[in-house]
Amino acid sequence: MTEYDDLTAFANWYLTNRPLMPPPVAITQYDNMTGICLYRSGPYQVQMFTAKPNSSAPSHIHPNVDSYELYLSGDLDFVIDGIFYSHEQIKQAPAPVRIFPHYWHEGITGNEGGCFLSIQKWLNNKPPTCVGDDWVDIHGNKVGNCPSKEKD
Repeated sequence: MTEYDDLTAFANWYLTNRPLMPPPVAITQYDNMTGICLYRSGPYQVQMFTAKPNSSAPSHIHPNVDSYELYLSGDLDFVIDGIFYSHEQIKQAPAPVRIFPHYWHEGITGNEGGCFLSIQKWLNNKPPTCVGDDWVDIHGNKVGNCPSKEKD
């Protein structure tokens, strides 16, 4: 994380302190992915996601969310703004990857499934919810419709 801004400052603070401050409803489920909100205050939120084995999320954006994604475990690969990040690469240099609101990205898991943290700043006066509720994908699905699919 080389660029300094308020999301970067929040991400550094959260990763140093790791407070737990979930909202009353903290768990969301989308087909092959479960999200748990660990922290929410103002426009900032941290969610932990687990993805089932051999699954994927189609290329998509979150138009009202600026975030860092931090790999935690499993065989979870990311494609972010056209760049492929394998879980093996990420394990060797574990650092959050920035996903700006206009960056198309996707996740693909192997036999182990995967787990990652999403450290977010919500934009445009949108109150934080699950990022799956702020979604536009390559198939034309819009905000509030977060599909995912099992890989064949």
